[in-house]
Amino acid sequence: RDSFFRKVALLAFFSGLALSGDRGLLIYYLQDRLSFGNKDIAIVFLIAGLLGIVVQGCLLNPLTRNIGEKNIVVLSFIFGAVHNVMYGLAKSKNTIFVGVIFSSFSALSFPTISSIKSNNVDETEQGRVQGALYSVASLAAALGPLSLRAVYRSPTS
Repeated sequence: RDSFFRKVALLAFFSGLALSGDRGLLIYYLQDRLSFGNKDIAIVFLIAGLLGIVVQGCLLNPLTRNIGEKNIVVLSFIFGAVHNVMYGLAKSKNTIFVGVIFSSFSALSFPTISSIKSNNVDETEQGRVQGALYSVASLAAALGPLSLRAVYRSPTS
């Protein structure tokens, strides 16, 4: 069981690292590489916000019932890889807008990982396990922008 929790914590860490790096640097990347203006960035956030509500608020429960939590984590990582590849290879604004759709599904990883962990521990361990998971997520949120900034800056300097 400890091995399982370590693997799930690593998944949460790397997922959070990529997600926070994306959120922290996406605006700068879009402005530098694709000449996004304020209106374009507002559209990105509008799409992300609305789809976040739909995906997490409306689709997560039916998806969990139909394909299970582990498959949701796998799918969220696949969607995360697809959206990051789309961002990296984008030559037009429309590619970014489509990539944002994929990114909404990648955001399912953390709540699902949290659910997996909470469903696999005793009631007396809930606080400790969730606290540890959120600590890992906080560390990833702090390191994500730093690490991706280094990656972003390296080819441009």
